[in-house]
Amino acid sequence: MELQHTHGIRKSLIETALEALPEAEYRATLLRLLQKKRAQLAPDDPNARQKTAASAIRAGFEPELVFDFLD
Repeated sequence: MELQHTHGIRKSLIETALEALPEAEYRATLLRLLQKKRAQLAPDDPNARQKTAASAIRAGFEPELVFDFLD
């Protein structure tokens, strides 16, 4: 968990917060992030998918879920 490593937030606190977040809201947030990042990239950028995924993964989203949205 990125928050735990870079910000010193306790793992139990992160887990509690994630459990309280509705799944639909979590997915909607990921979708908005992916759309925003994709809009920032050139339409003909051959690495757009990888850059978009990397951005969401760095933000703390699970890689498997990110790539599910991008496929």
